[in-house]
Amino acid sequence: MKRYQFLPHLLLIGLPLCMLVLNSCGGPDKEAGLTESKDLQKSTAASTGWLKEMYSTIIDSTIFNTESLQIVYFRQLNDSASYCLFQLSDQTCSSTFLATQVNRKNKQVTQVEENCDGDFSQPEYSYSDYRYDTLSHTFITTEYKEMANPEYLIVENGNKRFREGYDMDNAKTTLDSMVLIRKVLPDGKISETSK
Repeated sequence: MKRYQFLPHLLLIGLPLCMLVLNSCGGPDKEAGLTESKDLQKSTAASTGWLKEMYSTIIDSTIFNTESLQIVYFRQLNDSASYCLFQLSDQTCSSTFLATQVNRKNKQVTQVEENCDGDFSQPEYSYSDYRYDTLSHTFITTEYKEMANPEYLIVENGNKRFREGYDMDNAKTTLDSMVLIRKVLPDGKISETSK
């Protein structure tokens, strides 16, 4: 036990000495760290620029604001297959998509999340969210559907609307959900199961 008593003193002296040596030998300083960080951001943006260009032309610009497209995650699976997550948004909605590529060409695209501002005058509201495991290349989407209870609604010509004085803010509702599990396979396909 006695032979380890000097350890705290050695750490107190050794750590500052080590830091001094690193700094005097041209170790990283704050400005260099910022430059490296900016360089990394530039290389990441450049390395995924082809994805942004490809999906900006593939996605229907009459439905989505393709100018807002952002690549939020990219992963190379093997020599030919890769996948990414990209987001599209406008004033009312934000959507996230999982897309796979083989030899830098689109293989498959599926929506994993959608969040839109709710219209309280409508008796139904749907949204979804996701989480993922990058080690297993698995994406778990939970789709939610909130519906006003029947006693607050009127049905006319097959369409539901609220009784006067009610909306999604003050009517009782029921929330249903469904879970979709998507896994990116080595060949670039996306398998999908529900539970």
